Amino acid sequence: MDHFLQGRPENRTLSASRRLIIAAHPTLQERAQTKTRDVMAALTMALRDRGVPDRAAGLVAQMAMTAMSHAVNAWFENDTGDLGLEIEQAFRDVHDLSAGASPRASQRSRAKRAC
Repeated sequence: MDHFLQGRPENRTLSASRRLIIAAHPTLQERAQTKTRDVMAALTMALRDRGVPDRAAGLVAQMAMTAMSHAVNAWFENDTGDLGLEIEQAFRDVHDLSAGASPRASQRSRAKRAC
């Protein structure tokens, strides 16, 4: 995860530049992927330490990292200014979709919150 992302506008500018640089250099892409895998491994281990079965811990860690990535991308694309809201929405979407709610329901809840 991009450690510069704290939800502040000045960090968005810095992070946008960082993303472009990483995208242009395969070695930096590989390093970023390694860091993401390391975070997932640490999260998986922490979940296991709390009694979550191995298979579920790995699944949850992967889903969490994907939701965080989705939130960061939405933060850049939607220009919301608040990364925290994007993170909350991403995890709400995961919850809603896993509970059988349609993606449209998740989008409606985002629209209601924005008002």
